[in-house]
Amino acid sequence: MKNEKQIATSAAEFAERWKGRGYERGESQPLWIDLLSNVFGIVKYTKNSQNKAFI
Repeated sequence: MKNEKQIATSAAEFAERWKGRGYERGESQPLWIDLLSNVFGIVKYTKNSQNKAFI
């Protein structure tokens, strides 16, 4: 698990990487995956009952 300083650094990098990106709906899944995995260090995703991955 990341400490607060690592999360803050990762969050700043995330914000810079996503700054100015258009079409929020079309980028929502990659945005959330990037946020959860690269900022918070969450790498395990859950599958729903229809065997489709979701976060």
